[in-house]
Amino acid sequence: MKRLRQSTINAIAFVLLGIALPSLVAGGLVFRSSMVLAQAAEEAEKRTYLIGEDMDAASDFLMDCARSFTVLNDRASLEAYWREVEVTKRRDLALAEAVAQRIPA
Repeated sequence: MKRLRQSTINAIAFVLLGIALPSLVAGGLVFRSSMVLAQAAEEAEKRTYLIGEDMDAASDFLMDCARSFTVLNDRASLEAYWREVEVTKRRDLALAEAVAQRIPA
């Protein structure tokens, strides 16, 4: 059996290192880019959730005002309802933000 010389072993190790090192670097770059994409997706999800909460709160406010006026004949509730519809427009603002961020319906 022929013995391997140290220079042959060094050459083989160098070739294997030359193959492994770029693979490791490429894997690290792919992992980093996937983490950036995941973080962006998480931030978009949070924004979407907050927009949904804003729309829900505005809708609940309008419903509460309508109920209060209907049941109690409370003039202040009617005025608050119309002020929300005509001036504050929280639902419209949240919907416009959702459209601007291209959030699907």
